[in-house]
Amino acid sequence: GGETRAKGRREIVTSEGKGVHAEVWSLGAVSAGTAVAGPAILAGADATALIEPGWRGVAHPSGAVIVERA
Repeated sequence: GGETRAKGRREIVTSEGKGVHAEVWSLGAVSAGTAVAGPAILAGADATALIEPGWRGVAHPSGAVIVERA
């Protein structure tokens, strides 16, 4: 089974230069269908993604995360 909640939080700086607290998710363990609201960090073994505030990512069964405006 995959994760359905964040494993922690950390402070980040958005592309607009604003400091915010973001949830941290393990990229490879997010369950298909799980929606992750930004700000969030998806931390993987070989890649890390940032979901900015106002955006959300939905985990696809293939392992991809589809990111769209919230």
